[in-house]
Amino acid sequence: STWGNILSTPLNKMDSRLLAGPISSCMADFCALPFDVIKVRMQVEQNAISPEGIRRGISQHAVELVQQGGPKALWRGLGPSQFRQLTYGGLRMNIWHPIRRSLGIEGAIDPPIGLSILAGGAAGAISSAVCTPADVVKIRIQANTGVYRNVYHALVSIVTQEGITKLYRGAYPTSVRAAFVAAAELGSYDVVKTRCISRGII
Repeated sequence: STWGNILSTPLNKMDSRLLAGPISSCMADFCALPFDVIKVRMQVEQNAISPEGIRRGISQHAVELVQQGGPKALWRGLGPSQFRQLTYGGLRMNIWHPIRRSLGIEGAIDPPIGLSILAGGAAGAISSAVCTPADVVKIRIQANTGVYRNVYHALVSIVTQEGITKLYRGAYPTSVRAAFVAAAELGSYDVVKTRCISRGII
């Protein structure tokens, strides 16, 4: 049938990467966002001690968030968080392959571990630096409840009130962190995948 032919037609490599990167990043982010919300809350709060004199941990903060705003409070900032993943996740996957190609390991059966790690780290650092505004907006919305209506309002408010350079505040440490994370994620993925293929496991 026509629909069967459409669904069975494989996407070209660039199309699949454009879709797979952002979609997988958004799905993972949705699952992990409650922990990120709690982390930001713990980082910005002034008093980590509860009225009962007990140091509040992850579970205590989670309970407080649900009590104050319902379960949806655990996904505060979902919009900007997904916006970051759409931009950062998509860019990272789409520049990773050109970087691997420039290093001469694209399509290699057994690429050197060092070059695989380097390619992943470079993709993460570049993508994070470019997408720093999305990260800044996400943190601002999570940390300042009710101040910003949405991603667009946050972007405009920051630029008009503080200047466009504020959108790139923390770009260096954020990029360094992203480089290490991507080096571990993409580097290990590349090595494990190619080794499994060369050994006929997959």
